[in-house]
Amino acid sequence: MTDKPVEEKEAPEKKETQGKTLQERLAERMNSSSQDGLLQALAALIERMYPMEIGVGVTLTVGGTLISGSLISGQWYFAQLAEQLKASPQPAPAFAAMPETFREALKINLAKENEPFVSNFVHLMDARVHAPGQMPIPTGGKGALWRGRIDAVDGFMWGLITAG
Repeated sequence: MTDKPVEEKEAPEKKETQGKTLQERLAERMNSSSQDGLLQALAALIERMYPMEIGVGVTLTVGGTLISGSLISGQWYFAQLAEQLKASPQPAPAFAAMPETFREALKINLAKENEPFVSNFVHLMDARVHAPGQMPIPTGGKGALWRGRIDAVDGFMWGLITAG
C-alpha cells in the first residue's frame, strides 16, 4: 500500500471570495450583523491609501457614548503613537518601538496577495469623547489618538461634533 499525497483543500472562506467583484464582497460585508461593513470598508480604504496622511471626520456611537475625531489609517496611528511615546517622560520612551512593530505587522497583512484586507479596528486622531452631561474629554487643545474595535461601534455619522 502506497501513501498517496493528501490533496490540500481550499478553505471555504477563500473559495467563496474567488471570482466575486469588489462590489459583491463589499455588499456581503455591509450586510454583516456583527459589524458595520460600511465603516469596515472605509477603514480598509483609508488603510490602503497610506502613506497619504488622510483623515475623514466621523462621530462614532459606542455604548451610548459619542466619540468624534478624524478616521485615519492604522499605520499612521501607530506612527503617531510612536512619536508621542518618544516625546513622553520616562518610562514611555522604552515602549516607543512597540508601535512600529504593530505598524510593520499591519503592512504584512496589507501585502498579502489575493486576500482582501479586512479592517477590524478603527483609528481616530484628535478624538474627543462626549459623554452625556460631561465636557468633552480631553478638554481644550488637541484631542487624543483613539483605537477601537469596529464590532463595538453601534453606529456612526460623517463629520465631527463640537461642544457648544
